Amino acid sequence: VQANLRLVDVRGNRLKADDARKLIKAIAISTTVSQLGLAANDLGAAGGALIASALEKNNFVTYLDLRQNDLAADGVQRIATLLERPTCVLANLSLYGNRLGVEGSIALAKGLSKNRSLEVLTLGSNRCTDVACSALAAAFARS
Repeated sequence: VQANLRLVDVRGNRLKADDARKLIKAIAISTTVSQLGLAANDLGAAGGALIASALEKNNFVTYLDLRQNDLAADGVQRIATLLERPTCVLANLSLYGNRLGVEGSIALAKGLSKNRSLEVLTLGSNRCTDVACSALAAAFARS
């Protein structure tokens, strides 16, 4: 990745996890990219796992936009695990429109309860129920 590149934005390209694999691997070793925009692709659960794995190795990306990627519960579970890590530096995370449902929202709540870096979280259109919202509220109270 180029030495002065700060933002990588590939929104709306219908990328699947395999399509984005090389880009995500490059981001994993970048020391300059701080903003990653992957919204409106088709990364799915496999993409969520790839991104979480890459960001476990990267302490520079503070902004991650994963809106409308069909991550579902399986994909967000890896993101939630990333949020639990003390080395996580994400400050802004958008998960709008990923069909997280109850299971995904509860996994996310668990990750959020241990996170100390996140300042902005977008969760609209994720089929959250009152049970999921209660888990998220409890996580917010602990963080």
